[in-house]
Order: sequence, then C-alpha cells, then structure tokens
Amino acid sequence: MKIKMILVLSILVITGRAQNKKEIQHILNQVNADAIKGRMTFLADDLLEGRLPGTRGFTLAAKYIETNLVGLGIQPGVHGSSYVQQVPLKKGWVDENESNFILHNNGMDE
Repeated sequence: MKIKMILVLSILVITGRAQNKKEIQHILNQVNADAIKGRMTFLADDLLEGRLPGTRGFTLAAKYIETNLVGLGIQPGVHGSSYVQQVPLKKGWVDENESNFILHNNGMDE
C-alpha cells in the first residue's frame, strides 16, 4: 500500500494531471499492486545475474523495462526515439597483489 501511494503521488507531482478528487481516485483505482510486485520480482531475480552494467543480466533488465514502457504507452524521452540514456561508467577491479585480508582472533593473526 505504501508503494502504491508513493507511486501515485509521484505521478501526480510529475505530470500535474490530477485536477480533482474524482480524477485522483480514478488514478488510484488503476494502480495494480500485483503488477508492480510481478515486475519487481522479475527484476530482482537471480536470473538477471546481479544486473551489473555491461553484463547479460543488465541488458535483459533494460530490455524488460523498455518493453514495459512501450506496453504502457509511455513515449521515449531521449531525443524522442530511445528509452536508453547513455551514461559513462567507470570500471572497478580488485588488484589481488595489493589486497589482503587478516582475521584477528583474541589478538592473534590467523
């Protein structure tokens, strides 16, 4: 219920479409909590392999969101032709030669 209210209030603030209580109630009645739960369950599933940028799981999640936006009739926002916004990402890695792990047990290193 809390997610439902946050979603609806966000929509109202962003679009400024709701003009009266009847219209607000109509919008609230259209929110389907099970549909939201279903989408979130899929996106959180281990099948998407963590959704790290550049991975197969990330691509699948992005395509899933894009197809849902199309299905909802939402128009693309990036130059009017794409739902994808290019964001430069930096890559991080662990240098095993410079990394270590020490476990202290009663003042003794193990």
